[in-house]
Amino acid sequence: MPNRRLIFQDIAIMLHGKHDFCMKMEKVVRHGGGLVFKSFHWLVKRLESNRVLIGAIVVEGEIGISRQLKQCAVEQKIPVVPFDWIVKSLYAGRVVPSLEEFKNTYRVPLEMSEEI
Repeated sequence: MPNRRLIFQDIAIMLHGKHDFCMKMEKVVRHGGGLVFKSFHWLVKRLESNRVLIGAIVVEGEIGISRQLKQCAVEQKIPVVPFDWIVKSLYAGRVVPSLEEFKNTYRVPLEMSEEI
């Protein structure tokens, strides 16, 4: 049997959403060979260590993500992706889109601040 690459191998993910969502997605990602972090700080630390190829923030719903987290993700060039990215990748049997396209494909736009 050939040595098959796991779907989420070399990918670090921070999950953002309700507790039940995070627990279920954590099991899926870890089973697929990925790393899951509970805080943005540890996700960034792992990316800086160059032990993973890519990092992402997976959100349950874009409405619940704070402006601060979006801004930090943009500054660190970490894509914010909807949870269905995990599902699409599982159905495809690989990361969708490819790792090379991944960083440029998913971006959650920052809203202009209405604060003065």
